[in-house]
Amino acid sequence: GIGKVAAEFCRWRGLRAIKAAIVGPPGSGKSFHAQTVAEHFNVPHLKIADIIKDFEEDPKKDEWAEEVMAKKAEYVENTKDKKGAEPFRYDTITLAKIVQRRLQANVCRYRGFILDGYPRSFEEVEAAFLKKKVKTAEEGEEAEAEEAEEGAGAVETKPEMEAIAELIPEFVVSLRASEEFCKLNVMSIPAAEAEGTHNTEDGFKRRFAKWVQTNETPEVPPVVECFQNQKIEVLELPLQDKKAEE
Repeated sequence: GIGKVAAEFCRWRGLRAIKAAIVGPPGSGKSFHAQTVAEHFNVPHLKIADIIKDFEEDPKKDEWAEEVMAKKAEYVENTKDKKGAEPFRYDTITLAKIVQRRLQANVCRYRGFILDGYPRSFEEVEAAFLKKKVKTAEEGEEAEAEEAEEGAGAVETKPEMEAIAELIPEFVVSLRASEEFCKLNVMSIPAAEAEGTHNTEDGFKRRFAKWVQTNETPEVPPVVECFQNQKIEVLELPLQDKKAEE
């Protein structure tokens, strides 16, 4: 098929897809860095907001996509007259599937991509880029023997996971910045550009609190740890007292 031809062409020409993700708290400069890297390597710069927009506006939706959009429409209809209602947000599994579909496009498979602002949590990494590890016959027999020894009262353990090789970023840049630094970046966005987006003071507070909850609390492993567990190289880039453009 055409996929095999494209893969062989890339191998013959020594071409290698650049697959990377830039993660960090809101306001840390992810989009600036992602755009710079994407332009340098001439690969798609994928913002999570744009991925969602493209999915929602795709005129050729399959049955699953139609069901997803129907659920969103129902939520919007049921909350339109409710004061203070939360805006619609995709659950982790649905969002992961939307991202997976985008990364399976030929341009991403053969040229690569720079993911901007996704994944934001350990949970999102698992949902989008990991799968249950397929055990060999020998490993399966060993696991069954261990379960038999532990007995019926044993606590169920989490299945071992492995990377989805064709989707997972091969390199991750983690931007590290203080809340004050990030807030100054967000508040410096012109009002005309920030209108109708989450780049407001309240929006920043909500998103930063969510980042801390999922990345900077002892009970929850940070997003970069999930990549490191899969032997993905992570570059920690501290941005304290620097502007994003620097």
